[in-house]
Amino acid sequence: MKGTKRTRSTGVYELESTTRRHGGKPDVCYYITFKDASGRKIWEKVGWRSEGYSVALATDRRMQRVQALRHGAPVPAAASRRITFGDAYRKWRDVHLSGMASERGITLLAERHLLPRFDRRTMAGIKSLDLETLKADLYRDGLSDQTVRHVLGIIRRVYRKALAWDLYDGPVPTAKIDMPKPDNARLRYLTHDEAARLLAALRAESPLWHDMAALSLGTGMRLGELLALRTGQVDLHAGVIHVLDAKAGTRAAYVSAATRPILESRMTPGHPDALLFPSPRGGGVMDKAGKPFPRAVRLCGLNNGVTDRRQKVVFHTLRHTFASWLAIDGVPLAVIGELLGHATMQMTQRYAKLSPDSKRSAVELVGNALRGLQS
Repeated sequence: MKGTKRTRSTGVYELESTTRRHGGKPDVCYYITFKDASGRKIWEKVGWRSEGYSVALATDRRMQRVQALRHGAPVPAAASRRITFGDAYRKWRDVHLSGMASERGITLLAERHLLPRFDRRTMAGIKSLDLETLKADLYRDGLSDQTVRHVLGIIRRVYRKALAWDLYDGPVPTAKIDMPKPDNARLRYLTHDEAARLLAALRAESPLWHDMAALSLGTGMRLGELLALRTGQVDLHAGVIHVLDAKAGTRAAYVSAATRPILESRMTPGHPDALLFPSPRGGGVMDKAGKPFPRAVRLCGLNNGVTDRRQKVVFHTLRHTFASWLAIDGVPLAVIGELLGHATMQMTQRYAKLSPDSKRSAVELVGNALRGLQS
């Protein structure tokens, strides 16, 4: 726990109070730590020096707990709430998050913004005020609404899994705070000419990034999904790409005549785990977007004079362009939503404005009926 100091007794810690006094000196609280049968680290508060507790009494309490666990006794309910956020996060990361396309990004956020603050804090000891303070600090550091929401979302997910796995039995502090509601809906999509110029620039900059961009433009796949794409996920015979661990669950992306040659050139037959787009440095999964794409965007001048970040061309613009072109061509929104793997229809609704022909046709039907009534 943050602020605690080791004593000479194994597994016994003390924390000097900044508000309580005893005998003219800061009061001291004693804690013990031990592992349960599954290896989970438990923190338990023993009591304050002003209440008569000491290192010797804390040592006895720890010995009782260890002996009881050795003989199959359950961890007392009070002690089960002493699990630290750091231990719960690492269990969640290793069991639930491992292998997901979002693992790298979530891990970076947690290590940068959460663990330095909450690693050794008990989950029961983290209150909504702590999260409001965290939120204010993140905004003060210049983080966007979306990033702040992601950080708080990690906390919420860790608590919910800890409850489901019986690692924790207390309240979830995110339930009492207002989560940011960012307006990050990207408005920009590429024209056919802009897309052609961007792909040409990427072909000269990096064949790898050209192929990823073309595949995103042709399937609507996210950058993280492409970086994690492996040979075994592609079924060229059926013309399907199995997009695993997507935000809304596994979905299918479909192979077209334009994307098939790219997939054929990138796949490694007989090696289902081989990445289609491995990192040029070491061959593993790339953990960041890299420089070729933004450099190609600059060369094409696609962001010249653009100040609204929602209008700037980024890699995600390719996925947005895929959906926008479908909407302009009259593809039903429900189909677009399925192709994008949207969890709700509300997420797809932004493309409704790009389907003016269907709306105009519907209005004409009413107009025809009205003319009939007026004749």
